[in-house]
Amino acid sequence: MKRYFAIAVLGTTALRSGCVGGAPQAESESAPPAAEPVPIAWQTDELDLMSSPVGAGDVVLSIVSTQRNTLHLIAFDLETGEERWRQRVLVGTTAPGVDISVSTLEKDGKTLVAALIPLRPDPWNGWGTAAVLDAATGENLTPDMHDQAFAGSRPSACGEAFCIVGWPGEGGETAVEFAFSPGSTSFVVAPPQPGSGYLEGGRFLGGYISASWPNGVETLSYGADGAIVWQRPYEEVFGPGTSSNAGWAWDDAQDWAVAIGIGYPHTPRDISQPADIVRDMTDARAVGVQTSTGATEWTLEGLQWCAGVGRTRTDESEIAVLCRWNSGTRFSHWDGQSTSNVKYENVDIDMVGVNSTTGEILWELPLGSDPSNYDERLDTGVPRVQGDSIVAKVDGELSAVDRETGKVTPVDSQTPILCHGPEGEKKSVSSAWNNGEPFLYSQSDRLQLCDLDGKHKTDALPTTETFELAGIDTTEPIVLNMNGKITLFKQEG
Repeated sequence: MKRYFAIAVLGTTALRSGCVGGAPQAESESAPPAAEPVPIAWQTDELDLMSSPVGAGDVVLSIVSTQRNTLHLIAFDLETGEERWRQRVLVGTTAPGVDISVSTLEKDGKTLVAALIPLRPDPWNGWGTAAVLDAATGENLTPDMHDQAFAGSRPSACGEAFCIVGWPGEGGETAVEFAFSPGSTSFVVAPPQPGSGYLEGGRFLGGYISASWPNGVETLSYGADGAIVWQRPYEEVFGPGTSSNAGWAWDDAQDWAVAIGIGYPHTPRDISQPADIVRDMTDARAVGVQTSTGATEWTLEGLQWCAGVGRTRTDESEIAVLCRWNSGTRFSHWDGQSTSNVKYENVDIDMVGVNSTTGEILWELPLGSDPSNYDERLDTGVPRVQGDSIVAKVDGELSAVDRETGKVTPVDSQTPILCHGPEGEKKSVSSAWNNGEPFLYSQSDRLQLCDLDGKHKTDALPTTETFELAGIDTTEPIVLNMNGKITLFKQEG
């Protein structure tokens, strides 16, 4: 089975840490030779893509805003880009800040896709039912589920079935995870999946880490294989006055003995009301906690994940790349639904490589105040798609930074870089999150090709180096959201 690549760019804010003492400075080396261009096989017209396109067998799938307050899951032929089928879908109770995505799995020789779809004849307050569709044809493989009213999250794959978290029927008080698969006639409580996360109320902060509020006290939990492994008061982990309500960022894959989380101080406020927000960017705390016991292995004050780098540690080592904010203040305005008027002042940051087991800082790389290394605003920063190497501005020069050693290699000046394009207009979608009333949801990340200064290269093709810097295998077809157009790149021959 071929794999087709879709990019989900992780853009979390950057950071500052405790004393690093004698951590070695990163080394530099010369730029590699130029690479071959990778041509476009096909491209759609511009669409309001609410999810990043994904390859699913012989089709490409994406959730698209098609008209006011309405979403459709649309399948495009992999070879030609022509539309094959579409199905109206609901956004579910999943919080609006969580990226909309397409969930698929392979079973009995078929590629399947799950969706929350409207009840017939009309949805009520965002309620719907779940369906499993044949990705190739759009055929509903769970036709008898249409009388199963459900308010819940968007579905996701869990083992050989799909799972959904929510409240079946009217008057439900407790969220439950349910499973369904081709041929299902009703929801059944999902059995624990080997290696899967587990929560008892509250919300997931990662794959296994969750937050809940028993007796009004925020509690951090680690759940796996159908059981809670450990629980600790949230403030015991991140300090007095902290809460996941201020944001969270966890790397807690089951393969790691130590999970890494970022916590922030929280000032309670009515988020339905507009407010001007000032944040000290040095106020975060990074912690490493044992996944088996919850014990804190290490704490680094002021560290966060670096903007645009993502949270995944490498398979070859336990080095996590974080950023240290030595100074910096972020100003923004909240209008009740979205953030605007973002600006930064007095910024100085370093990138650091951290041993995730011990918390030891193994290397450090001063990045200074260049906004392309921290500013999530698309007109100032240059959020770049990252691969095994990290693309960053070092001493004013765009460079690839090795995650293992911090070694710096200048990028060839002619290489187009895969970076964020202008953000698509937020779309109003009827939402169970808002009692059936419309709510604004962000479109998926639009990508484009940039030069080394972050300016859009309108007449360029990506090269093999472009995709290698982004961690994408060029030996398989590559499907991306390029400025709202589903685009399939494919090497010739």
